[in-house]
Amino acid sequence: MLGLLNTALFIGLGNLALRTISAGIFNLFLPINPFVFTLFSLAFLGKRIRLKEWVGMAVSVIGLFIAIYPSLATSHATFSGILLLILAMISMAVGSLVYKKANLQLPNLVINAWQVFIGGILCELLF
Repeated sequence: MLGLLNTALFIGLGNLALRTISAGIFNLFLPINPFVFTLFSLAFLGKRIRLKEWVGMAVSVIGLFIAIYPSLATSHATFSGILLLILAMISMAVGSLVYKKANLQLPNLVINAWQVFIGGILCELLF
């Protein structure tokens, strides 16, 4: 699952998105992952989010919108490219949730090696 979500889908969808959006927009979307992960943790793991965290996320989202709006307004980004990018971010957040829920008792190096190996094969097959 980790190879599929965190490697194959994230990288595959991200690369497809980069065909119709700029690398700058892609990089501005990367900070969304912790927010999506936090919201999914709330919904699926029952994690409580403190008021301070909500305020921090709101300020960050407003800052992200302010930073990205000029790029979106002047770029040739397509709706499908933005949608692919959002799906890539969701895939990474879901993969992080699966990792947290699984609570694997293996060294991180072993988990990452298998994730990248399997994900690379899946990415080649899917994309």
